[in-house]
Amino acid sequence: PLTTGYHALGQVANLQAVLLRGTRYTLLMSIPACVVLAVFAQSISYVWLHARIGQDYLVVSNVLTLWAIVDFLNYSAGSQYATMLGMNRLPFMVWMSAPPAVLNVVASIILVKYTNLGVSGVVIPTVIITFIRRPILMAYVSRACNLTFWRYVRESYLGPLLVTAILTCLALAL
Repeated sequence: PLTTGYHALGQVANLQAVLLRGTRYTLLMSIPACVVLAVFAQSISYVWLHARIGQDYLVVSNVLTLWAIVDFLNYSAGSQYATMLGMNRLPFMVWMSAPPAVLNVVASIILVKYTNLGVSGVVIPTVIITFIRRPILMAYVSRACNLTFWRYVRESYLGPLLVTAILTCLALAL
């Protein structure tokens, strides 16, 4: 409702503010969980599963690490979908979600069936597709909101990425 109102009233600056702050805050909220799950995946999986599944806990830790990366990338969308919904600009967002989802399922099936990646083969296409989709969506949303791509990156992503780097270094040091 907030973005719809701003869009309907032509309040571009307020719409931009929702996108910039919403993206930054969503990303900042996700950082601790994603960093902890990615960096400590092996320890978490060991404590959680080693007694039951033995060395297979390593498979779980690989999947957990990859999935923490996927979650981080998904959280980095921030308020993109809400902003685009408010502006009634969903067709592109759907096209950037539905076909890649089908590709993801097909690639996952192929990797699981024809490689020895196992369960990790299900997550690897998700990571790759999400890495590809994220900058495309960032460019589209920034253009739709009359922002330069670099302003969007600077105001929404650089601070949280610095926090991510610092927290990751601290976690790795632990």
